[in-house]
Amino acid sequence: MTTTEAISGARFSIRRLSYIPITIVFSAILTICIEFIVRGTGEGVWHFLGTEPRAMLTTTFAITFGLWIIDAVVGRSYVGMGFVASALLLMALSSRVKNLFLGAPLYPTDFVFLHQIIDLFPLLIENRMFLLTAAVAIPVALFAAFGTGILRYRRARPLPALARAAMVAISVPSLVIVGANLNYRSFSQLRIFLGLEPMVWDQAANYRHNGFLAAFAMNVPMAMVSTPSGYSKKIMATIPAPGVFVTPTEKPDVVMVMVESLWDPRRLEGVTIEPDPLATFRKYSSGHVFSPEMGGLTANVEFEALTGFSNAFLPDGSVPYQQYVRHKTPSLASMFGDLGYVTRALHPYREWFWNRASVYKEFGFDEFRSKERLPVLEKRGPEASDSAFVEELIRQADRIKKPFFFFGVTLQNHGPYRPGRYKDTTLEVSSPYGSKVDGPVLSYAEGALDADRMLARLIEWAENRQRPTIIIAFGDHLPPLASVYTDTGYLHDPTAKGDELVEGLMRQRETPLVIWSNRTGAVRDLGTISPAYIPLHLLRLAGISHPFYTGFLGHLFEQYPVVERRLLKERLDSYKIDWTRHRPLPPSLKFFWLVQYDQMFGRGFATDTMFPKNPVEPRLSVSAGDYSFSAQH
Repeated sequence: MTTTEAISGARFSIRRLSYIPITIVFSAILTICIEFIVRGTGEGVWHFLGTEPRAMLTTTFAITFGLWIIDAVVGRSYVGMGFVASALLLMALSSRVKNLFLGAPLYPTDFVFLHQIIDLFPLLIENRMFLLTAAVAIPVALFAAFGTGILRYRRARPLPALARAAMVAISVPSLVIVGANLNYRSFSQLRIFLGLEPMVWDQAANYRHNGFLAAFAMNVPMAMVSTPSGYSKKIMATIPAPGVFVTPTEKPDVVMVMVESLWDPRRLEGVTIEPDPLATFRKYSSGHVFSPEMGGLTANVEFEALTGFSNAFLPDGSVPYQQYVRHKTPSLASMFGDLGYVTRALHPYREWFWNRASVYKEFGFDEFRSKERLPVLEKRGPEASDSAFVEELIRQADRIKKPFFFFGVTLQNHGPYRPGRYKDTTLEVSSPYGSKVDGPVLSYAEGALDADRMLARLIEWAENRQRPTIIIAFGDHLPPLASVYTDTGYLHDPTAKGDELVEGLMRQRETPLVIWSNRTGAVRDLGTISPAYIPLHLLRLAGISHPFYTGFLGHLFEQYPVVERRLLKERLDSYKIDWTRHRPLPPSLKFFWLVQYDQMFGRGFATDTMFPKNPVEPRLSVSAGDYSFSAQH
């Protein structure tokens, strides 16, 4: 071997060895560039690098593995840089533009709404030439760089087969393992080690903490919204819309309150609680809500109760408030608004939580009174008290002369339920399990008692009003009392099947429900129902006929009182487990899916028939007690 050949061989070996650090450094620089584009400030990037270095390194190596896979497939080094840089920088730019105009980062579900984005784009760039220039110039520049990269490296020597196999063997399993641990519903020690923390309740914080790419990846499963087979304008026209939009001459006021973690703690076996913390809920009980969630994800319960739609037709783990409610969506608020009601949402926490400020606007609420817009409420425990909250709600209601629809979400009894949470307890709790159960249960039950007193106060107020008034109160989900459930044996066997599984799900999901009117009293014997049926029973009691909320949902309720992703309850207490996996669906459920998809993701073909804005002439005679009515039109 000559000296020249030896030097050439050494240079080639060094070039080969330098491939790994070069791709890692390139990925790190690309990560910083992405975060700078998305965050818009160097300070934001510095904060990310300083406070979340593991999340930054996780993103860096994920990009590196992506580069290796592309280079291994192509067979030449550095080609992946053009592909990856072009795609990721375009995504970062899109996220920045979206954040500027809509105040939210780029989600995978934005591609579900691509047709809407295309429709809105001309309005967004109107009188904004800089944006139009950037939208054209930056992609052109990126793809030019991409093309140049291919021309530059296509003459590079092929990667050895052994090196390509090693790159794939390292990269693919690594990405698969990390991807499998991104599901926020499951605990993951690896995810903690990588510095990743899903924050589905606050996507802005989710993207800040985890970085753009990691947060985007965590949201990917929520984008897998399937289109019902046959969805088209022609098919939607065949769906029956029973009934018409008819209202009574005297419009009732409506107060709906979703109570944080409301549940009956007396269901715990071996635990005695005196006196009864839910005496009022028991006295006026209409039945139970079968919550789609257990111990959290309040927004998903709220979504069903306000829209009449179901989470069963959405990807498991999704949060509609965060991923799907991006445009005007029919709800009780929009329907009451069409009738001339004042529609207001109240919640003593911050408006960004669960994206409520944006969602309530799309639902048609006139106003959202969040913590930022409420007076300072007296606390009981660490949160605003239910007593102070209901007094503020009543104060606002008494100042309104028009019919109103109020939707309130309480906060006081939010977990955790540490022993000694309340110093002035009025309940006594005893059990054979000792303080590890009695302490948390007492803290929770005392909060439930305050929620019960809140309902009693609402009913007392409504009874003294001249105007017809309807009160609805229900729990969103069971409280997060994990160790208490385990110690008392309350949770069902995870391997249970059949009737045992049904019984276990009922124990985990049932929360109290009261639907009451100052004219006719409480609605009784509804049994256990999905929160999506709350609009049905509310409007029936109000004497309102509506094509979707009373007509369509009324027919569906007669067949399936519970429509939940895991469990379908039929009349006569028969059940179907994991029914969403079986095709074809029964016609009524298929129609339900079609209408929901049409309004949330589709073209709105059924809007005029299912959600008309104008009621017909009110000629309705109502007997609210038995829900019988006759309409002339």
